[in-house]
Amino acid sequence: WRVSLARLQGALPFGIWCLVFAMFDVHVIGGGPAGCFAGIGALEAGKSVLLSEEHKKIGEPEACSGLISKSGLDSLPARISYGEIALNTITSAKIITGKQDFKISPKNETAVLVSRCGLDSLASAKFEQEGGKIELGKKITRDFAAKSIIGADGPASAVAERFGFPKINSYVACMQGNFKYSCEDPHQTEIYLSARDFPGFFGWAIPMNEGEAKIGLGVSLPNHPLKFYRRFLS
Repeated sequence: WRVSLARLQGALPFGIWCLVFAMFDVHVIGGGPAGCFAGIGALEAGKSVLLSEEHKKIGEPEACSGLISKSGLDSLPARISYGEIALNTITSAKIITGKQDFKISPKNETAVLVSRCGLDSLASAKFEQEGGKIELGKKITRDFAAKSIIGADGPASAVAERFGFPKINSYVACMQGNFKYSCEDPHQTEIYLSARDFPGFFGWAIPMNEGEAKIGLGVSLPNHPLKFYRRFLS
């Protein structure tokens, strides 16, 4: 019986095997913060949860700058302590338009720059601590391991396509890197607005400290960001 069961397990796709022999209550597709925290919520509700991530390591490649509102991060303390992944606090923003620049300076701290890779790692670790199961290097487009599916697999979601959700008609392509940087205020981010230099989106420089910053931009497709990025950096 055990030999026959093992042969059957090897012959079946992972999703079918789970449906037949090891049904989970919830299957989360995508191992970013959205997927991990949704999975944690399901675990707290007493459900068994499988999370599938297409990359071999959660948090890589880095998905965004990691500049997040402080109020948003403060809503997570029971689940995650973001202090250990905080890189900088941002208290103001300088908006640069080329014609007229202006500064926004709220009275209270408004944003925190965190390591996005670190946030993903902490969220996935908390998910596993709560009893969730993670499988890496597994791109799921069908053969789901539960009747309840959470699609947290990004804007080009295979889950959304599988279930016939409306397609997104417009996208922004972004590029970003860490660079040496000098500024008067290391707690002030710079936002660049220009229809010529950043068509459909904007550019940014977010200080990580007094000598480094995350510098990037986005442009609406079908524009390619590389030529705009080169010009921006020059």
